Amino acid sequence: MSTIIVTGIGVAAMFGLGWLLNPVSATVIAADIPLPVNLCRVVTRELIDDLVPSPGLMAAGDKPVTAQYSSSTCHVSTAADAGRQIPHAELGIVVNRYRGKDAEAHAAATLAYERRLDDVSPAYHSLDGLGDEGYLTHGKKAGTDPVTSIVVARAGKDIVTVRYEAIAASQDLADRAAVALAQLVLYRAVVSR
Repeated sequence: MSTIIVTGIGVAAMFGLGWLLNPVSATVIAADIPLPVNLCRVVTRELIDDLVPSPGLMAAGDKPVTAQYSSSTCHVSTAADAGRQIPHAELGIVVNRYRGKDAEAHAAATLAYERRLDDVSPAYHSLDGLGDEGYLTHGKKAGTDPVTSIVVARAGKDIVTVRYEAIAASQDLADRAAVALAQLVLYRAVVSR
């Protein structure tokens, strides 16, 4: 079993995540629970509508990827016919759950490998209090490129990856939204179902 420490961040109020606002850490014990069939429902339609203007088709799925892990996904983007006045945004969330007697060690090794690839970026930031370990990174914005924030966190044998991309958003807001989403998925999909 893993212990997840869930702490609050300021963006929570903007997205109706009041349970994240408590500055006192709450310990939640992770159980061996199934991954959600529809990760988009875990995130909720209201939150998706707040982050992705005029969302188009939501793609969600869960499947065994290999004998070593299963994956649950949610992908949403602004509808192609939303019009130019609607700023485009895209949200992708993946939860990978490793199996077997060395599942936690395998998840930790996978995160360490991903971290090694990402920590060369000047935008890399280690995140304390997000699962057992986690980090945030983002790409360089040029001109009208959208801002992109990526959060990767591990809780026991689960790895949660949130990628949030938005035009006409500040990098700080995109970073805080991605962290809040990672906390939400850790809390609702990984430890409390």
